[in-house]
Parts: sequence; C-alpha cells; structure tokens
Amino acid sequence: MIKYWVWKYLTSSVFGLMLSIHFGVKADVIIKWQADVTFEQRQLATAEFGKLHWLGGHSNFYYTQLSLLPDIALVDVLHALRQEPSIANVEQSQFAAGGSFTPPNDPLYSSQWHLTQLDMLSIWQQTTGDCNQSVVAIIDSGVDLTHPDLNESLWVNSTEVANDGIDNDLNGYVDDVHGVNLISQGGSPTDDYGHGTHVAGLIAAKTNNQVYTAGMCQQARLMVIKALNSRGGGDIASVVEGLYYAIDNGANIINLSLEFSHFSQAIADAIDYAMSKNVVIVTAAGNSGRDIGDSPVYPAGFSTQFANLIAVAATTEDDVLWHKSNFSDSLVDIALPGESLWSTWLGNSTKQQSGTSMATPLASASIALLKQAYPNLLANDIKPLLWHSNIDFQLQTKVRSEGRLSLQKLLSNNIQRAELFDHVVTDESITLHGSNLDTVSKLYYVVLQAQGSQRVDLAIEIQQANTLTVKTIPNSVKQRVGYFQVESLTGEVSKPLYGYPDLPAINMSHIDIRDSAAHIHWSSTHTMADNVTVYRRQNSDWLAITQLDVKDGLYIDHGIDINSQYQYKLVANYQYWSDINNQLETVTSADSQVVSINGFAHHWLVTALADMPTKQHVKLRPAFSQYQSIHFNLLAGNLPTGLELTREGVISGQTDEIGEFTLSIAVEHNVEKWRQLIDLTFFTTEQYWQLDVANLGKTAFSADKDILGLQQIQSRQNSEDFSYYQLSVNPEQLPELINIQYLQSTYYEIADLAVWYNETWLAVSGEGRDSQGLSFTLDKDWLQTTDLLLRLNTRLRDTDNDLVADINDKFVDDPSEWQDSDNDGIGDNQDRFPLDEKEWLDSDGDLVGDNSDAFPLDSAEWLDTDKDGYGDNSDAFIDDKSEWLDSDHDGVGDNQDAYPFDPSLSSAPQTGTQQNDSGGVVFYLVLFVLLSRCSLFHSYARAIIQ
Repeated sequence: MIKYWVWKYLTSSVFGLMLSIHFGVKADVIIKWQADVTFEQRQLATAEFGKLHWLGGHSNFYYTQLSLLPDIALVDVLHALRQEPSIANVEQSQFAAGGSFTPPNDPLYSSQWHLTQLDMLSIWQQTTGDCNQSVVAIIDSGVDLTHPDLNESLWVNSTEVANDGIDNDLNGYVDDVHGVNLISQGGSPTDDYGHGTHVAGLIAAKTNNQVYTAGMCQQARLMVIKALNSRGGGDIASVVEGLYYAIDNGANIINLSLEFSHFSQAIADAIDYAMSKNVVIVTAAGNSGRDIGDSPVYPAGFSTQFANLIAVAATTEDDVLWHKSNFSDSLVDIALPGESLWSTWLGNSTKQQSGTSMATPLASASIALLKQAYPNLLANDIKPLLWHSNIDFQLQTKVRSEGRLSLQKLLSNNIQRAELFDHVVTDESITLHGSNLDTVSKLYYVVLQAQGSQRVDLAIEIQQANTLTVKTIPNSVKQRVGYFQVESLTGEVSKPLYGYPDLPAINMSHIDIRDSAAHIHWSSTHTMADNVTVYRRQNSDWLAITQLDVKDGLYIDHGIDINSQYQYKLVANYQYWSDINNQLETVTSADSQVVSINGFAHHWLVTALADMPTKQHVKLRPAFSQYQSIHFNLLAGNLPTGLELTREGVISGQTDEIGEFTLSIAVEHNVEKWRQLIDLTFFTTEQYWQLDVANLGKTAFSADKDILGLQQIQSRQNSEDFSYYQLSVNPEQLPELINIQYLQSTYYEIADLAVWYNETWLAVSGEGRDSQGLSFTLDKDWLQTTDLLLRLNTRLRDTDNDLVADINDKFVDDPSEWQDSDNDGIGDNQDRFPLDEKEWLDSDGDLVGDNSDAFPLDSAEWLDTDKDGYGDNSDAFIDDKSEWLDSDHDGVGDNQDAYPFDPSLSSAPQTGTQQNDSGGVVFYLVLFVLLSRCSLFHSYARAIIQ
C-alpha cells in the first residue's frame, strides 16, 4: 500500500489560521478500549499492526494511539480492529495544517482596535485586568516562552523541577514546568511557528510595559501545550492528549484555535470529560465562510451537544461578520473581533493576523475575566450569559447570540438564565437540553407561517435542571419550521431554539391512465404542507410541471404521449415568513416514491433512505415491480472505491472512501426496449453508509432487517408501521393464490394487507397466516384496468407483548423481562445485581451475592476468612481454622482451653509473672474480641475487602 500525507496550506494573504485538521491517509489510528481491558490484552490485540502510545494521562486509560508498521495497509487495520470485541471505537487519525501570514504593520497599542471596541480601558478600571483566578491552557503550536510580553504570564507547575530530567510530580511528563511538548514528547513547549504565540498575546500580553502590545488579561496564568509542529500541523491524537493534560493539571479554560473536518469520538469524549471537571473549552468556528450547520467542522460542530463548549466567529471593525468566518445560528455561540489583530510574535516581535483563531482567545480572555468576577460560576452557566451579552442584533442567523459580544454586559450580567441548547423530537416525546431548566415556568413552540406565527404551549411532563420532556406532541412541531422558547419564573425569556423538522414526504396513492392523460392522486390527510409540486421526467432532468394546493389531491397531466416513457414524483412545500430575512421562505419535504410509465404500463419504482454500519456487507437493489429482462448500468457519476454495480442491480463491497457521491443509473428493459433513470445520492462517513435501498420483488414484500438497516430499525417505536407499495404490470399473469412472505428471519410481523379498489383501500383477508407471512386469493374484480396496487403494512414484532419490540428485547419470550444491563443472562427485574455480571441472586438479603457469600442463607454472615465453617461475625478467631469459640473471653479458644468457662485459668499452671503477663494479654485479646463483634468494625472491613 502506498502511504501518503495529505497536507493543505492556506494560501490567502490573511492569516486564515483556523488550523485545519484534514482527514488524510496517515499511518496512525486512535483506539478507544472497552472498560477493564488490561495492558496485556491491548498489546495482544495490536502487536501485529504497530506500536501503542497511551493518550490522556491518568484519566484516559481507555484511549491509545496506534502507529502502524511500514507496509501495513490502513484499511486492513481498520477492518480488523472494528471486529475486536475489546475495542469500543477505532478511528483514523487526522492532521492539522496552518496558513500564511501578512507582514507586520504597526505594532503599537493604538492599532489594537479590538481593545477599543471592547472598551477595555473601562474594563481594566473595573477589574484591573486580573485573570489569575483561572488557568488558561493554549493547545496550539507552543508559545515563545522568552517573549518580554509573555514570560511573566506563564503557568508554573510548582511540583516540577525544571531541566532535571525527572517526572517529579509523577503525572507522566518530564520537566513540564510551563506545559508540555507533545510533538517531541519531551522538552520545552516553545513555539517554532508563531500561531500559538499570537494567540497567547491576545489573551495576556503584558500591559503598561511600554513595549509591543496589550492583552485583555493584564495578569494571567497560561498553560502551554504544544500539539502543532513547526509547519502549523499536528496529529489529532496530540490534541486529544493535550486536552487530557490540561484538564488533569488544573486548567479552567482551554483555548482551541483549530478545526478539523470529520467527527471524532476521541475529541467528543475529551470534551465530555472536561465538563465533568468544570472546564470550559473555547474553539474557533473556522475560516471557510460557510454555514457549519449545513456542513459541520469540529470541534465547533459539537457546540449543541456540550454546554461547556463555546464556538466563536470573527467580526470586523464595523461589527459585521468577517467575510471568511464560518457561522451558524445553532452551532456558533458568539462573535468577537478577528480581522487584522496585532499581537505577539516569534523573536520578541509582533504581527497582525486575521481569523477566527484570533477571535477565540478574545473569548477565552472574556471568560477568564468573568470567572474572576464570579468565581463560583459553573462551566455550563457561562454559555447562556454569553448569549445574552450581545451589543446588537446584526448577526441574526449567523450566531446564537445574534450580535457581537459586549464585555460590559457580560460582566454585569450574572443572572442564572434558563436556556435551551438542543432538542430531540421522536414519535413518543420531545426532549430539550439546556441549563437552569428547573426554573422554567412555561415552554412553547412558535410556529412560523406564511402570514404571522402561532404560539403552541407545550405541557412539560418531566422537568429537571438540564432536561425538559414533553410527551404530547402537536403535529405542528413535527411538520412546521419554528422555534422553542422557555420563560423562567422571574419572567426572563430564553433565546429562540429553532426547529427544522424532517418534513414528511407526500403520499402518492395511485395513478390512473385514461383519456390519454395521467391522473396523479395523493393523500393530504396527515400533512400540514401548503402546496405540492408535481415533477415529471422523460429520459432527462426532472421538470416541475405544476404547483397545486395540497388539498386538491389530484393532478391530471394531459401533456403526455401514449408511446413515450415518463416518471412522476411529488414534493410537499412548507412556507413561512422570515422576519430576519424579511421574505417568504420555503422548505421542502423529501421526494415521494417514483412512478414510471412506459407506454401506459406502470412500473412502481421504490427507493428508501437507510443508514447501514460500514462493518456490514451492504447490498443495494433499486426495485421495479417488473424484474424480468431488466439490466442496470451506471450512466453518470462514480461509486466510492471498493464498491461496484452489477448488471443485476446489486451494489456491494466495502469502502473507506469518505464523501458524497451523486449517481445516475439507467434501468433498461432488453425486450421491451424502454429505459428509465434512477438518481441516487450516496454518502459515506467513518460510521455509516447512507444508501437508497429497496428490494421488492414481483409479489414478495421485503421487511428484512439487513435491508432496512439495523440503525434505522432500532430508532423506531412499537407503534410505528412500515408501508410498502407494489404495482403489478401484468396482473393477468399473476397466480390466483399470492404468498406474501419475508425474505429472511425478521423483527417484523404483518399488520395488514390492502388493495386499491374503487378509489379506496380495501382490506384483504388471508386464507393462511403465520409469523412469517400471509397468503390470499386474487379477486379478478380488483383488476379495474391493467394494474394492481397492493399495500402491505408491517410493524415491529413484540412476541411476549411486553410493549418492548423484539429487536430491543433481550428476553423475547418473557413478558416480565426485557433488559440485561450486565449481560449475565438474567433480566434486570430478577437480577439483584443488574450491573454485576458475576452476581444475580441474594438469597439471604444481606446485599452480598450468593456467588461471593460463604453463607448464602444466613443474613448475619457472608465471610469465612479461615474456612472453618463459622462466619467471621460469630468467629472469635477469624484467622485460626482450629478455633472459633471463646466462652470465657480469655483469648484462648475453647478447643485449647482446659478451663473454657474460667477466664483466670487456661490449659497450664502459670506463675505470678505469667499471670500478670497473661492478664495483660487477656485484656488486649478481650478488647480485640469486643471490637471484632462491633458491627461498625465489620462494616468498615467489608468495605475494604470489597
């Protein structure tokens, strides 16, 4: 295998230096291990592939970096490790790349316009600019440690001795006095690129020293973590390790002026760990000039998932968004100056740079000043305060705060506000996450309409500090664009949390061909769409031929040729007025199913989107109702490397190529000489393939778990039905008895079967029915023209009727059990120890499992240290197998004591001296026995032993 490094240099004249971590072919992977996997097990699982490097110090024992041996194929390693049961996750490592800089201009303080715009003179008068309450970690290219503007602002590890070559504090790093160098895995974290030094100066360059520039914090403690090399590049594993180092060594704020392109579970876990330690992470939004809500970059893409992660956009001196700054009204939290900022540079100098990398340290410094003023603020309290401290609303739709940050407002705004961070809508409930939600008195959803809006109050079923749950869900929340808001008991209203639901496709019920026209019918019963667009294609691109009120339910297309081939589909449109954009906006649903017409013979083309784990071997068969003599050919576009399309319509294989692929597949009938087109959008990520999949034969309806995709099925609830439609071309060739069966064992069962007859669905009763299928006799009266339309409804199977579907039920035949948390084969309801796979029964109720209890039927005993058959609670000699009773409490067991009921005598005559000595011995032994019978002593001992 040819190994290569993908490295991207930014060529703009500005410092586009959102350090961009690009996903390339690098001979390293990051492994997350299951709990309790030993060092020997890790070595055994990976020895043939390369060398392991531990990431994360003492706290992150389950992450390692694997550097591959020469000539080892990365794709083979990924496939092999994903099959290893001891591994929870494996991902390819990534690289960071930096950009070029503009030449310096005027390094004087008066040129630092951002300090004037943030009114820092007033802030310094109020706060003295002291940020020593916080340790700010800078994970970057290092810092020029000798720079006169920075050398007094460095964090000092007081337990480490400089340059003695010893890990004095035993934290796993040698001589980490001001931080750590993760590029060379040793030595000083000195900057050899410049980016980290520039970031550091914006936070804490020395002020009022008559040289260079001024930082926002006049006094600070900067922890330096060098994770990027002399070219501004860095392995994402170094960023992961840097995060854990910062958290474990006392950082309160972490500055990440970098980005990478793809989701990383390792980074997500590190952010979550920071949250548990009350650490705030501030990251740049990126310099691509795009909406990252549509195309995320990371770590900013995690913003809605973690209350302690702040994503920052860059603004200009005019308080508008910098032209290269990324934005998002959900993922980007705040905006700060980031264009043409002066700060410290290598070689005791200064430079002027632009980028969200520059706005990020201003946010870190602002949070440090806030924590100085309010030391008891928690990490999840800060984001809402930032949102409500904007100077104006010029950045609506660009950042969550809707305007550039006002530091004056921030430092005077210490109200603990209720805010919403994100939401999840399912068929069963709405779950909203946020902060201070236990102070909420009202929750509502504002539905945006073409004219005005409508407020829908929501009933809160479960209310906690960070979660609200609603179980009665209006259709408007599922089908209309709008936003959630909460109102606190004191009257404060949260920022809007916009909801963009997955709009349901319109249901094309059937097509009639008569009077040289196509009569296209659809159902509007369950839709809240405003109108519907009818699309037609004739061996070319789709053409919108009309737009009608959704309630019409019918369109008659007279413009067709009886000898031509056509395809039809429907798209539902939902409209609303946007006050922000001052215009009418339209959002569209997914496409309906597609109906193909060939010389007035119908072919019902079914496609459905599903997610499939990449570990599985996935097959795709776009399906027509008629399969005989049909061949499939790739007409345009390319499949990912490793996948192929056969003439039989099967896409199969495995690929590690990441991206989005648009394909056009020609479906050709060799005998009838007709041709139709199928458009597929094919996505691949590290986790899943997304495919247009269907597998409907002529009379066989598929509900197989492998076809629908396990991930999709597991997200369904018991009450959900799945409908499949089939239009038969030549019904006269159908047998009188039709069998509907599943292709393989399945988690589904048939709910009902219906036929389209006299403009309605007619239920079909079957002569034979079992768990695998249904058979029925064909009624010739159903054949009104030349087509037969059938509808099959299936539902998730629940064998034991315990309201938990079999796919999620560990005990499909036992209605009293469904979950087995410790995987010991005993359901949680019967398992007295549901999280301990070694125990499940406690016969005597003493809270010690029978497997560990030496006396499983005696609640007063559980331990027998000397194995003499007497429990330690009743045994006066727990370490002596030959003794257990001491009736006279003289310290001599009854078996050896000639006078077991006389404490003054034992088995031999004693002299006076001996009596005095034995009296002392007896006193201490009696004291020991009394203590040993003390329940408090035994409780402590049990805790130690367990």
